[in-house]
Amino acid sequence: MALQRHEVLIGYLLARGVEYDLATASELDDLDRVSELLDSNPELLNQVPAYSYYTGVPLRNAAGAGHLEVVKLLLERGADPNQPEPGIAPDGGALHAAIGGKH
Repeated sequence: MALQRHEVLIGYLLARGVEYDLATASELDDLDRVSELLDSNPELLNQVPAYSYYTGVPLRNAAGAGHLEVVKLLLERGADPNQPEPGIAPDGGALHAAIGGKH
């Protein structure tokens, strides 16, 4: 039987120790991983990841999922809420993502 929800598969992979990027950590509400990644490389903050399941800048991912503590951390660390995302949100997508998620 095929998995009905991708969260089940994500949970399995996380339990097995998979490494994941800032965009994914922001989407998954993993505040510790977000902090760890930013401590090791602050330049990741406003970068659109080249390869990630959760495309887009971390702030948009966290805002769209309604993860307030991650959003606060990213903004405190200097995330640009107007960071352009080519082909997605030329004027920034964080606010639109939050509204779209009804957050």
